[in-house]
Amino acid sequence: MNLKLVVSILLLLSIGLLTIGCSKKPTPYQQDNIDRKAARKASTEKEQMALLYRNYGLIRYMNNVNDNVKMYVINKVTIYGKESKSEFNGLCNSFDISNSSEAIQLAAVNKNPEVINFINNPSDKVQMTAIRKDPTLIKHLENPSEKLQLVTINSMKISDKESEWQFYQMCDSLDISNSSEIIQLAAINKLPEVFTNIKNPSKKLQLAAIKKNANTLKYINNPSEDIQIIAIKNNCSDYIDILNAEKENSPRFNYTMGRAFNKDGCIINPKLSIYWYDKAANQGYPDAQYALAVIYSKGDGVAIDYLKAAHLFEEAAKDNILGAHINACYMYEDAKAYTEAFQCYQEETSNRTEALNNLGTCYATGKGVKLNKPKAYQYYLQAVKEGSVEAQQNLDLLCKKSSWACK
Repeated sequence: MNLKLVVSILLLLSIGLLTIGCSKKPTPYQQDNIDRKAARKASTEKEQMALLYRNYGLIRYMNNVNDNVKMYVINKVTIYGKESKSEFNGLCNSFDISNSSEAIQLAAVNKNPEVINFINNPSDKVQMTAIRKDPTLIKHLENPSEKLQLVTINSMKISDKESEWQFYQMCDSLDISNSSEIIQLAAINKLPEVFTNIKNPSKKLQLAAIKKNANTLKYINNPSEDIQIIAIKNNCSDYIDILNAEKENSPRFNYTMGRAFNKDGCIINPKLSIYWYDKAANQGYPDAQYALAVIYSKGDGVAIDYLKAAHLFEEAAKDNILGAHINACYMYEDAKAYTEAFQCYQEETSNRTEALNNLGTCYATGKGVKLNKPKAYQYYLQAVKEGSVEAQQNLDLLCKKSSWACK
């Protein structure tokens, strides 16, 4: 090969290698600095778009970006988690989302409703868009309109305890107790328990709450009779037929209301149960008198009152309610009204064996009558002949301690 040709080739190769060495690719850090400088200098939409096409994050370093550029970046971003939301919020802040046009704000809020927190005095339309996306954001808005509050309430989905709690918090942020009745009704229809946070609720609110959940009745101070009746009729299928068949305030109607509120009823409310039983008892309804007597004998929702129970049992006994008279005797005894108890046992006819045994005890102890153990022996013996096991035990004890009385 020609020597000159070889030298020329070697020279060209060396020049090429030098050229390659001089055009070495910049590092990522170097490229970032280059791009940032270019972004700061970019003054036209075309220049800005060319840079953003490669890296939309460069908008942070650009000045005087127009709506087209902002919209391009908003549409370019993909939201997939908390980190990307935070990045998006940062981008929006960088191009001053608060002073951007409504169209840009709407696009940003549609992408991530949390952007509303970075917009000063957002328009109703922007607020509405954000709330429809995330109703819980209303707590960050100042003086939301009634329409916005309604959208918030209707947009929230309640499916579990956590979502219920979020709804409660949202209602607190709206100051539900001082909101308009329209807002309060909407909240109660969504979650009736919200009713408990409303001070001095109107009758309309009370009705809405109990129709949704009858147990909210216990949070109403002195509920009217019609509110109580509606609560039962709307929630207690076992009593509806009777209540519908009876005229309101009739003895049977009132007694049925008492049953519905009793501990075995559909809405347990001892106070209201007593209220209705008392009405029926005063009307002379024997079943109500008996039921009320049981309540006073046990102290279910009221202080125990054996004497009152005894009188009620006696009233019920006048209509031959089974067990009423003997129960009255027991109540007199529990009340330590032994004279009345003794007289009551003397008059008992339905449970004669039991009465004979108890009369024997009265004579054996001298309670309600003068002590007379021979007389006690006679009553115990009569009860034993009628099959009383308890009387036999009492008889054995009497004869063991006072054998002289058993002759």
